[in-house]
Amino acid sequence: MSRSSSVTLAHEATPPPPPALGDPILVFQKQWLDKILSGQKTMEIRHQCLKAGYRYLASGQKIHARAFLGAGAPVHSSEWHLLLSRHCVDTQEMPYARTCAHDITGLQLLAEPLPYKYQLGQVGTATFVPIVASRRVDESLMAAEKKRKRPRSLSSSTAKL
Repeated sequence: MSRSSSVTLAHEATPPPPPALGDPILVFQKQWLDKILSGQKTMEIRHQCLKAGYRYLASGQKIHARAFLGAGAPVHSSEWHLLLSRHCVDTQEMPYARTCAHDITGLQLLAEPLPYKYQLGQVGTATFVPIVASRRVDESLMAAEKKRKRPRSLSSSTAKL
């Protein structure tokens, strides 16, 4: 990881490929996503070190961009304030007992925000499930549930008497 305190995040001209089912998403509060999209925030701070790779970036259950997230590296308290201009977390104390920093590079903006199906328990990270596909899954589950709960017909119940 580059520990330089002044890295600029350039937007790539090429739009990202559309997300596929199960692609990883980093979920942000709007204020943090806006800082990433503007190029002001070039380092993400998490409580765990994530593997390097492309992630879609979302807020409000909509994907706005894709970026390469560098492999996480533990941040020591002695360097926390030196990285402020990159992570934009303006506190004297590190936010987690184990604080990991990830470089954000290769930002690619989507032409339009893309909604995705929120799944309970997804906080901070999510996996992509398209709204359309999730409706199909929901409808097929509801149909199976209706079949299971369907009352027996009168003729089949009286035949047993």
